[in-house]
This record gives sequence, C-alpha cells and structure tokens, in this order.
Amino acid sequence: MPEASTRLAIVALIGNAALAAAKYVVAAVSGSGAIFAEAVHSTVDACNEALLLLGIQRTDGGRHPGGGREIYFWSIVAAILVFGVGAGVSISRGIERLAAPVALGQVGWVYLVLAVALAFQLASLTAAWRRLGDAGAGRSLLARLRQADDSALFSLAFADTAAVAALLVALAGVAGSDRLGWLWADGAAALGVGGILGLAGLVLAIETRGLLVGEASEPGLMEDIMGVAGQAAFVHGVNEVRTMQLGPGDILVNLSVDARDHLSAGEVERGIAGLEAELRARHPAITRVFIEIAAAEPGPA
Repeated sequence: MPEASTRLAIVALIGNAALAAAKYVVAAVSGSGAIFAEAVHSTVDACNEALLLLGIQRTDGGRHPGGGREIYFWSIVAAILVFGVGAGVSISRGIERLAAPVALGQVGWVYLVLAVALAFQLASLTAAWRRLGDAGAGRSLLARLRQADDSALFSLAFADTAAVAALLVALAGVAGSDRLGWLWADGAAALGVGGILGLAGLVLAIETRGLLVGEASEPGLMEDIMGVAGQAAFVHGVNEVRTMQLGPGDILVNLSVDARDHLSAGEVERGIAGLEAELRARHPAITRVFIEIAAAEPGPA
C-alpha cells in the first residue's frame, strides 16, 4: 500500500479520536443530542480508520491471489458493526431528545467544536479526494477504487464525505434550537446524524461486497482486452475473456484464444509474451494474465 494514504488514515484516526473526546465533553456540558451523535460519529470514524490500518497491515502485498481482499473484509466489518452500532446509538439519543427537548447550555463551545470539526473534515476530505482523483480521472468512484493501488482511499473519502454532511446537519439542528427556539431541532439533528451513519454503512457494505467475493472487472476493461487480443498477430480469434478482482489494483485475466494454424510453437510463445506485456502496460492493475490456446468452437450449420 502506498505510504501516503497510510499516513492519511493515521492522521484521520488521531484527529477523529481527539474530536470524539472534545465532542463528548461539549455534549455533556451543553446537553446537545446532536453533539452527542456527532461524538459517536467521530468514534465510529476512528474505529473505521483503525480497522483500515489493520487491513493494510494484514494485506500480504499480492504474495498469494486474493490476499488484497483483506482490506475489503475489514471494510465490511466496519460497515456492519461499527457504522450499524453508531447509527443505533445516535438515533436512540435523537428519539430521547425529541421526547424530552432541553434548552442548550454553553452554546459557544458547541459552535466552536463544530467549526473545528468541519475544518478538519474538509481538509481530510480534500486530501483523500485529491489522491482518489489521481487514481483515475474521469472514472466512477468504484472504478477508481478498483484501479487504485491504495484501497483505503475509498473508505477514507466516503467516510469524510459522510462526516461533512453530518456536521452540517448537526450545525443546522443546534442553530435551530439556539437561535430560533426550536428545541426539537437538536433531537431531529441527532436523528439525521444517525441516519447518515446508517446510510454510510449500507453503501459501504454494498460497494465492498462485490469486491470481497471477487466479482468481474468493469465491462470497459473486458472490451479493451478483447480488442487488444483480437489484434495480436498470432491470434485468429478470441474465444472468451474472464476477469476477477482479486484486490485493489490486482486483476486476474484469463484469456482463451484460437491461434493461427500456420505458426510454430515458438512464434505462438513470443506472441503470448507480447500480448501479456501489452495488456499490463495498458492496464497496470492487471497483475496476472493466463492465456489459453484453444480451437474456436464450431458455429451452427
């Protein structure tokens, strides 16, 4: 894994742990359910980053096929357990505050901690998205994750995006309770933060599931592989292309082609070597290529 994103995860872990401690203190002195939900959110993010670092540390760097999926497993754990528990706790506090609204105290500290948290999350989000953008401009979010050598980028960028949205919801709830006298707004904001946590966990689980079980790569990649193989000098026709996502930046390609009959074994071997080299040069994420020589299936009469 690239060291830069490992450093991003460490900085995010330290920052979210510090923010969680500050938010718990401010929630206690202010009585704000929204700030308490935000403290839970920061705790969830810190646990998520700790699990990401554990996955990075346990990833074997491709020494055996599928070893890169370790990071996907820990993302699933974070989505189901950490985000799920965090959503439940936040929603519970929101319901409690809606049932028994209270006037907020020490509101200046509430605004201060929200402002500091928002500044930190925006800085972290900018850094994560900048590195994620470098992984493949113009691609979809999931495609960038697959093509990047650093699997932690998606979880970091996604978690920071959810954190910024939750902070804005909490700020709106606090302002509504403090400035407009809507005491219920604080509890509603806590519910909103819990909902964002639950949605974030659901999306993270859905996006990671396919990668964890080794789904095929994006159709555009398969079409390009077929096009390159079909233009190889030793290939008479392409029978079949299969791909599997083994891990971040780790794609296996199994290619069945019909070689031209007049070629010698040595010419076919050199053609296979050249085709493998071209595929890896065009798509650095392709780490394993298996090319099978087989006669084309006879078509219908």
